[in-house]
Amino acid sequence: MRKLILTSVGVGAACFIAGMAVAASQTAYEAALSMFSPAQQEIHIADQAHDHGGHAGAATSLIDQAIHGGQRSIRYRNEHGM
Repeated sequence: MRKLILTSVGVGAACFIAGMAVAASQTAYEAALSMFSPAQQEIHIADQAHDHGGHAGAATSLIDQAIHGGQRSIRYRNEHGM
């Protein structure tokens, strides 16, 4: 389970950062953001089945930060006509 959590968070963060690095279109941002919610749900389910020493909570917190950062990026593009 721990490996699943770390992999989910790592893949999600890598996708998000890669999208930012290449100035992804808004559609790509929205697609990347849509992947975070299922990852969060899977981590939550896994953590209910077995305690992960607080790491699951930290992982979901990082996913929240990534979601909010992506939403701010989309809002910025919209506000600046990009």
